[in-house]
Amino acid sequence: MIFGLSHSQKREKFNAQYRPWHRWFAWYPVWLEDGRLVWLQWVDRRASHDATYYVVGLGVSFEYRECFTLPQT
Repeated sequence: MIFGLSHSQKREKFNAQYRPWHRWFAWYPVWLEDGRLVWLQWVDRRASHDATYYVVGLGVSFEYRECFTLPQT
């Protein structure tokens, strides 16, 4: 018998609650999760998993992914 959530389920729940994706315009080049370099387009970004433990330079490191819908204006 298994009680509670698995490790991957707990991580997904944590990510959804504390590390949500936000729509962001890549005005400088960024690397997406799939390895592509993009800029001057809308992407989704969220704080890196390690951002809760340390700060890189003067800011927080981010993860980026392609967004499939544009923000509503």
